[in-house]
Amino acid sequence: MKPTISPDDEFKAALTRCEGIESDLAKERKLLSDAFTDELKGVLDNAEAIEASLIKEAKLLRDSADELHAFQKTIDLSDFAQVQRMTRLLTIAQVGNVRRTHRHQEKEIALAALGAENAQFAKTVLHPRCQQIEARARAKAEKKLKPHFADEDALQTAVRQSTELSALAPIQMQAVLRDYGADSAIRTAKLLLGAWTAADEFEQKHLS
Repeated sequence: MKPTISPDDEFKAALTRCEGIESDLAKERKLLSDAFTDELKGVLDNAEAIEASLIKEAKLLRDSADELHAFQKTIDLSDFAQVQRMTRLLTIAQVGNVRRTHRHQEKEIALAALGAENAQFAKTVLHPRCQQIEARARAKAEKKLKPHFADEDALQTAVRQSTELSALAPIQMQAVLRDYGADSAIRTAKLLLGAWTAADEFEQKHLS
């Protein structure tokens, strides 16, 4: 004879199954979200790395030039260690500006690639997602408010002013790409990624 399962035990088991399903869905949403943003993050990381290296190299060139100017007056040419140091400083002075010119060209290429990736991400990924979220949020708000409004115009006004759509509006503003310039590509990429993260949080809070 099978043991009798109480209603409370059945409820707890069902709740556990639901929590497990919700956890799996959350993991799937996270993986999907990462897949959409990984490419943009990769292009952004490359542009930021080049920019950071240029700042570091500029400081090295300034410091080396100052040291070279002073060292030329005091070097002991019979001291091998000092000659080695002078050789390094002269090498930096000789190739530093050529190197920086090349690195600046790399930066321009990286920022142009990032600008193109920003436009692609905004147009084909972020904006469509915001449209889908808005449709779901609007449907949820309309279902919640419909019993309280007999007039359709009044209902739609209430829907537009609902908590869900009010919370979504700032995210939609971030999703609109206003600056396609390479000079602002890094800032724009961070705004777009911030909007994507905000969309994740909105879905969890308002639509899950």
